[in-house]
Amino acid sequence: MSSLAITPRRARPISLTALIDVVFILLMFFMLTSSFSQWLTLPLASQSAVTTNSRSDELPQLLVLHHDGSVTLAQDKPARFDALEQAIGQIDHSSKLVVLPEADIQVQRIVEVMTTLATLELPAVTLGQALSGTDAATAVAPPARSQSALFPE
Repeated sequence: MSSLAITPRRARPISLTALIDVVFILLMFFMLTSSFSQWLTLPLASQSAVTTNSRSDELPQLLVLHHDGSVTLAQDKPARFDALEQAIGQIDHSSKLVVLPEADIQVQRIVEVMTTLATLELPAVTLGQALSGTDAATAVAPPARSQSALFPE
């Protein structure tokens, strides 16, 4: 029976090569899956700041952003453009501008438009409340353009 006695095995040392490989693979995984994007901040005028600073009778221009990428610029008469770049040429640089997005537009699109408009050096660029489909049509009509329609309390 003594021949069946179990002799304890010697513990094998753990190889550091395999451990270093695993750590390197994890490091590469986290480096490749993380994002290196820059966060942007947009200066937006609040409703109270816009209403207190706009004492003149001049109404601001309206820029309605549609979910299909087109925009409507409302000055004296509304004009619809396929892209923002086309509307930029028609914007009056001496007048204030209110950006009105439709309700189903993506936030990234709003940020892109506001960033582009910030380079135009307009007197004021304000982000208005999102519009539903029927509100977008009535907001750009000339008779409905009043300060109370633009900035509801």
